[in-house]
Amino acid sequence: MKIKKSEKRIIYNGESKNITQWAEKIGISTSAFRKRFEKYNGDMDKVIHTPIREQKTYCYKGKRISLSEIAEMNGSISVPTACRWLSRGMSIEEVINTPLRRVSRKYSVKAKDTRPSGCTEPECEKCPYDDCRW
Repeated sequence: MKIKKSEKRIIYNGESKNITQWAEKIGISTSAFRKRFEKYNGDMDKVIHTPIREQKTYCYKGKRISLSEIAEMNGSISVPTACRWLSRGMSIEEVINTPLRRVSRKYSVKAKDTRPSGCTEPECEKCPYDDCRW
C-alpha cells in the first residue's frame, strides 16, 4: 500500500500531524509548508516560526488592492502576468484595462507540388488543395 505524502506524520512538541494539518495550523498552504520543510531540512522551529510574507498591495482609486485583485479586475490575465506588466512599467489602470492578446501560432506547411509535369493551368484539376494558386 502506497502512503500519500499528506499522510506522513510529523511529530513536533508532542503533537503528531500530517503535512496538511500542520499547514492549516500555521496558516499557510500545503505547498508553502513543503517548501519551508525542505528549505530548513525538517527543522520545525524554523518552519513554524518563519513569518508569513505580507502580500504587496497597490493603491488604485484610493483603495489598497493586491495583484490577485488586479488580475481579477482585468478578467483575462493571471497574477504572474499582472506582476510582469507592472514590473515593465505599465500603470495599474493599463493593466486592468488591457486585454490579454492570445498569440496564435500558425505553422506554414508548403504543399508538395503534385501537378503533372508541364501543367500550366492556374487551377489544376489534379491538385488536392482547394485554394491552389498554380
